[in-house]
Amino acid sequence: MSKYALILNCVKNAQNAGHNFVVYSYSKNLYHILNIFFEKSFIKGFFKKNIFQKKVFIILLKYKNDKPVVNEFFIKKIRTFFSKNPDFSNYNGLGQTLVSILTGTTTREIAFLSNTGGSLLFSVK
Repeated sequence: MSKYALILNCVKNAQNAGHNFVVYSYSKNLYHILNIFFEKSFIKGFFKKNIFQKKVFIILLKYKNDKPVVNEFFIKKIRTFFSKNPDFSNYNGLGQTLVSILTGTTTREIAFLSNTGGSLLFSVK
């Protein structure tokens, strides 16, 4: 299972169980993904903390009318796209699609607007 599938499963399972937060190992890539999740209102927030001399993220989960905000997610087979490729814009119905680009992780929309190609990672709905 990919590292993206692990964090998405962790968040989704914790929300289905009604938990308020999730503790997950720190990484710079996860920091960028959590920033996007926060900006797109999939989580309430997150912060970094040292627990037993290990860096972790405390991810605050978000609910709407007592139901999880993250309904489903789709893991993409890593495929490289360029912004001018017509396939790059065919992911509108899948929710928020995250893309890995040279400077980090961003949404498909921002990569498209900045005329940058990248690898599709996953979509959250």
